This record gives sequence, C-alpha cells and structure tokens, in this order.
Amino acid sequence: VPQDLAAGEPKLLRFFLVDKAGRPAVVEQAHFYAYRPSDSQRDFDLPMIEEGPGRYRVDVSFPLVGAWDTLIAVRHGGEEFTHGRRIQVPPAASRTAAPVVN
Repeated sequence: VPQDLAAGEPKLLRFFLVDKAGRPAVVEQAHFYAYRPSDSQRDFDLPMIEEGPGRYRVDVSFPLVGAWDTLIAVRHGGEEFTHGRRIQVPPAASRTAAPVVN
C-alpha cells in the first residue's frame, strides 16, 4: 500500500504474484475488489493489468476515508486464489498552506 494513499486521490497499486516455488506467477485473470465494511453501496472492483511476469497493477481511487477490505482474486488452471487485507485510507492532505498572520 503506497505511503501517500489518500481518499479521492488516484493511486497505482502494484502486486507481485509468485507460485509455491517463489517464481513469478502468470495467471489467466487478476481482479481487485474493495469492500467498505460500513457501507456496501461503496464497494467496487477493477480488473488488474499485467505489467510483466508476476507483476500486476491497478489504478484505484478510494472515495472515502476509513477502513476498506481489499481482495485480490486470480484465476489459474481453472482454480481461483485469493488474498485479502484490510487497509485504512486517510483523508487527503491539504494542498495549500494556511496563511500566516503576523
């Protein structure tokens, strides 16, 4: 998860997939899912793009701050494999400095 991840700001997330022997895994399909535990109306999913052997990316923008359950699902050889993680999305930092009053 990028250090500068923030609500409402598009970010590139990269994932590295390996097989049981630790070699880059090439899969038939990879998909990213984001679930909002407090509001399922905000759930979304996106296809992942293969950048190279075992390297996948997704361009994502989380619309709200707070907890999100993320899941990567890949298909290979007729089987589906998943990996999930809960992340915290902070608010976007202010882009302008506050005025200084002397």
